[in-house]
Amino acid sequence: MSEQVTLEATVRTAVRHGVKALRRTGQVPGIVYGHNIAPTPIQLNDRDLALGLRKSGRNNIIKLVVDGTTKMVLPREVQRDFIKHNIKHIDFYEVSMTEKLSVLVPVILLGESADVKTGAGVMLQEINALRIRCLPQDLIAKIEVNIAAMKVDQAVHVRDLLVPAGVEIMNNPDEEVMRISRYVETKADAAAAAAAAEVAVIEKGKKDEKETAAKKK
Repeated sequence: MSEQVTLEATVRTAVRHGVKALRRTGQVPGIVYGHNIAPTPIQLNDRDLALGLRKSGRNNIIKLVVDGTTKMVLPREVQRDFIKHNIKHIDFYEVSMTEKLSVLVPVILLGESADVKTGAGVMLQEINALRIRCLPQDLIAKIEVNIAAMKVDQAVHVRDLLVPAGVEIMNNPDEEVMRISRYVETKADAAAAAAAAEVAVIEKGKKDEKETAAKKK
């Protein structure tokens, strides 16, 4: 887990048209919400927020101090300006350190199979993100899979993945995360599909000819 980030915020009173003026002062409007928690509108410095998000990532707990009160939060929806890409609004989800969370984490493939390097195989990734469940302090930012030693016709399933103690993967264990398929099979499938399409066109042409001939009679 990355170094925990601390952000300072204050309760926001500006709404609607006042939000535009707030942004001009270098403040970002936001909201803190959570399970059985009343939403709290907040504002915080745009530069501090941008730097904090870069350091923490999406699935790391941030210590948010709102007018002296500490809240443990996860960044959620981040709205950015379409052109300038600066943050226009942010949602934080307040967590309880004793209640488990369910979040999506990306699957990162490490290394490169020798069979893929030589062109004998093709790497196919079926799942890019998995849902995990754990306590906030056990959150992980990603699940890494080293595929360097994998060969053609080998696959990685959810049940094969290694995660730290306290982390539960919610996906079906039999789901296929990735596999290395034989390149010739991939070409054969493409050729078969092309041949089937060609046959369909020929058959349609014959059918059209018969219908035209029948009309002439």
